[in-house]
Amino acid sequence: MNHESFLEDAHIILQKVFGFSSFLPFQQEIICALGEGREVLAVLPTGGGKSLCYQIPALLFKGLTVVISPLISLMQDQVCQLNRAGVSTVMLGHTLDPDEYARNFQLLLNRKACILYIAPESIFKKDIQNILGHLEPVLIAVDEAHCISAWGHDFRPEYRELKFLRNSFPYAKWIALTATATPSVQKDICNSLGFSKPAIFIGSFIRPNLRLIVKKKNRPVQQICDVLNNFRNQSGIIYCYSRKQVDELNIVLHSKGYSVKPYHAGLPDKIRQENQRFFTENKINIIVATIAFGMGINKSDVRFVIHHDMPKSIESYYQEIGRAGRDGLPALCCLLYNYSDSIKQTYFINKTMDKRIRNNQFYQLEMMVRFAETGNCRRKTMLEYFGEVYSEKNCNACDICMNVDDAHSGNEAVSRNESCKITKDFKIIETSDIAQTSKMFLTAVKQVQYFGADHVINVLRGMKGKKIMQHQHEQLQVYGAGGFLTKKQWLCIRDSLLQRGYIIKDLQKYGILKITQKGYQYLAD
Repeated sequence: MNHESFLEDAHIILQKVFGFSSFLPFQQEIICALGEGREVLAVLPTGGGKSLCYQIPALLFKGLTVVISPLISLMQDQVCQLNRAGVSTVMLGHTLDPDEYARNFQLLLNRKACILYIAPESIFKKDIQNILGHLEPVLIAVDEAHCISAWGHDFRPEYRELKFLRNSFPYAKWIALTATATPSVQKDICNSLGFSKPAIFIGSFIRPNLRLIVKKKNRPVQQICDVLNNFRNQSGIIYCYSRKQVDELNIVLHSKGYSVKPYHAGLPDKIRQENQRFFTENKINIIVATIAFGMGINKSDVRFVIHHDMPKSIESYYQEIGRAGRDGLPALCCLLYNYSDSIKQTYFINKTMDKRIRNNQFYQLEMMVRFAETGNCRRKTMLEYFGEVYSEKNCNACDICMNVDDAHSGNEAVSRNESCKITKDFKIIETSDIAQTSKMFLTAVKQVQYFGADHVINVLRGMKGKKIMQHQHEQLQVYGAGGFLTKKQWLCIRDSLLQRGYIIKDLQKYGILKITQKGYQYLAD
């Protein structure tokens, strides 16, 4: 294949079919790698143009391209968009009515479609295997490829079977794509698909136009309204953990006069699709949704994403905030955080039967909690999780670096100095007292054993709760020794110790505090 003419044809398709004047970073290189017959792994950020990396080759190669995706709504959206652009595309799956399924099947059989979208659960069905064997795909694209890995944030066992397709279609070119994959997940994807010497393209996870804010959740409805009032008549998404929370918040916001609709899997398909269309066509401003919403949504002007509840992983968080500011203009990402959110998620993780998956989910949750509680630059913390080096000392676009709770809400500035010398509503804690109070907190953790921060602080402040008396913790040496600080000040000390790695939260045991080896060394000094 002539490299220059192949690339020239790719540019023509980019402009004439998809209406773009130039490629985004790595798109051209990925398309060329496929043209050379190489296996490709593409890890590009949300909004980085992953779809074109296989859609353009699908029009360059003679034959059928199969796109495997777990997301029904994403497939439906892309099939519609491609057909509108004049690219004959079909989808096969259980969500189609029998007549539509038969029509699509016939289009494939007559070689009238060049792209097939299909879920991993469907691809091994006998009729699908028969028609694919007849058509012999020239390109197989595995979208949301992180689902292959048990180390990923959305593991799906069906994805592990995809490797067997390589035996069925030995001449097909392969590409795996995802927006979120740590180095270990990248390696697992390649191994699972049997990639021998893949071309790997890792885009930067930096989205400089996104402002990352984490607020302590205390009055969530009012906190959300504070943000909404600064984005009048602008588009935004509010994510909630449960369908019930979506419905309740939608009713409250609607009663307050906001232009809002709900979205979750419990709604009838027609209502869900209609609400999504209202949002994408700017007939409403705000969608309140579970994580079922957002995949493949082609809307560039989302000005804010609010998380009413903490996501289960940094991968999920990154994917969800990635729906904001795709036009490159500033957008706000506000996470309302309460540690009790992680307790709810711990409950569901403990129901996971596979120990390896369960442990990985706990690890991901722990990393998310650390992100929410960190005193360091949030952008740096997130990028380092994905294995990307961020050398800037100040991103000037997160609440830590800007020293504010929420730059858009008009709240007072809050210093988050690691030593916690000054915090909003706190008294000044002298530098000379930091070591003493830190060691006092560590001593309390050591003496009470197997309890969380609230109990430790209650013991330090000499409270007389039932739990303290039940465990005879009023008899401990540290009981009442920390009455000179408020609960908020002790929580600040706790945060500092977490950030410095002197203590950890055991999420598998509902957040009890444990002293690390580093903490014991500090205590002994």
